Amino acid sequence: MNGLCQMLKRMQVLSAVVCLVAIGLALLTESTVSAYKSSDVMTDVDADVHMFSISGRVVNQEQKPLAGVPVVLFESGGQLSMESKTNGNGDFKFPHKPCGDLCLDVLPEHGLKLAEATLDNLPGSETRKLIVELKKGFLVTGRVTHAGKGVKGLIVRAKPVAAKDKRTKVHGGGTAETGRGGTFNMILTEGKKNLLIINEKYPDCSSHTEKAISVNDDTHLGNIELP
Repeated sequence: MNGLCQMLKRMQVLSAVVCLVAIGLALLTESTVSAYKSSDVMTDVDADVHMFSISGRVVNQEQKPLAGVPVVLFESGGQLSMESKTNGNGDFKFPHKPCGDLCLDVLPEHGLKLAEATLDNLPGSETRKLIVELKKGFLVTGRVTHAGKGVKGLIVRAKPVAAKDKRTKVHGGGTAETGRGGTFNMILTEGKKNLLIINEKYPDCSSHTEKAISVNDDTHLGNIELP
């Protein structure tokens, strides 16, 4: 009889424990469901857009990686524009959505005496990995004036004359902006160049002017008059 009473007591305790566990699970389920509403769920609206990338490594002519080199990627005639710098291994990467043709500018500091590199017509709907080797160049300086006074904030672009091979197109040009007093400087590879001065700031001046130059050493061009 005592054994039967103890068994009944054990069954009552077990039933109470099961009941408490069931209540706890019910409360947990209720709190979990109510914690998230359909309006709280974040949806990636661009999840169905395939991403591409332009990446690579910047090296010198000895194939040594160059760290801290500014790299600019922009869409020709479009809105995409991104800037970065190479990491300690000389690497860079630009993830991007599908777009038009892209242009990549690699802009080393002038102290390195290396010319900038420009790679254009890169497809905006492909992933590309590049090795960009920078070439040694010469320091070219000058000053843009209007009515004898220096003009600040103008774009100066150098392009190789009659560039037939891809290497000349990539390494033959350069870009600079006139600073205080209208001065500018850039590192250019050897050869004949066409220098284009672009004015988008001063309506009383001509929108542009051009000058043919030849580079075979460090060169000072003197004053270039903008009409």
